Amino acid sequence: PVSGPRLAMPDHGIDGQIWEVVSSKGVVVRVARQLGAPAFEERLSPGSLVQAVRLEGDRLQYNRVAGTGYGPDSGWVSVRSGGADLLIPSDWKPTSAFNILEQELPTEWSQGRLPALPAPAVHATAAKGLPEPQSKQTPGQPFVYYRQGDF
Repeated sequence: PVSGPRLAMPDHGIDGQIWEVVSSKGVVVRVARQLGAPAFEERLSPGSLVQAVRLEGDRLQYNRVAGTGYGPDSGWVSVRSGGADLLIPSDWKPTSAFNILEQELPTEWSQGRLPALPAPAVHATAAKGLPEPQSKQTPGQPFVYYRQGDF
């Protein structure tokens, strides 16, 4: 978390700004802007970089930068909670070597009728025929790839 002067955060779009997750516990990701919206099972991990789609108050809609942490590829998060920063603006600029991951989110929902959560997006490694991790990554642990071969 960052202390000191806060950045002015207007209630209009800041399309393209890169933000970094600085909360040590990660960040809860919801399918819509409202705090009562359904949350994804996974949090956005510490150290993840996301590209802003829209900022409304302290709520940020994002798309995740591939290779920078784990969690939902798209969603809505709070940039601060209880006076502590959860995400901060970053001066990092993605190069063509980095992909921005995007996942379709429901456009409407109500408390009485929640949408099914979207299926995970196909990542660049799967699309290129490269192996995916065979076990879930946990914070502080590297991705695990098991050698598979046809004998």
